[in-house]
Amino acid sequence: MNFEALHEHELLRESVRDFFDRELPEAKIREYDRARRIPRSIWKQFAKQGWMGITVPEEYGGAGGTFFESILAVEELAGVEPGLSLIVDIQNTLMVNIVRRWGNDLQKQHWLPRMAADTVTAFAVSEAGSGSDAFAMASTAIESDGHYLLKGRKLWCSNAQEAGLFLIFANAKPEAGYKGITAFMVERGAPRS
Repeated sequence: MNFEALHEHELLRESVRDFFDRELPEAKIREYDRARRIPRSIWKQFAKQGWMGITVPEEYGGAGGTFFESILAVEELAGVEPGLSLIVDIQNTLMVNIVRRWGNDLQKQHWLPRMAADTVTAFAVSEAGSGSDAFAMASTAIESDGHYLLKGRKLWCSNAQEAGLFLIFANAKPEAGYKGITAFMVERGAPRS
């Protein structure tokens, strides 16, 4: 048994608890719930604590932590406020992992430091007609002059109000059925046609 790792894990849990005791008392969290909006300052504080980039490698400005460590932080955050835990969960277990695993070098160099420091991410797969069934999605991606035009509508995208980067799923080859589905990294403010 690796007792050093267990000690580090407990320190991570304690840092989350201490932060909330010190910075975000329950009354303030309830105020954010009622407003249905989490202030940008909270995201920045989470990034400063290292929680937005737990699984971002150190070479890109992250904590270089493990997937398990991100789960520990998410679990501890959920004990205080489940909505806030979702921020850290989507960032680390979905988006950072996706960019690390399937992003090219340029995407990693551009996005991973930002994800660790100042960019919240959102995952856009769900649609009104298909829910979270990605194989039944109606959104398409049409290639034109080396770019793609995304057509469709996504719903229930956690972190969408604050996100600077969206991972949007669409079918680039509808004739191939679900095998044509791909993901597109789209920055907030990308041109619309």
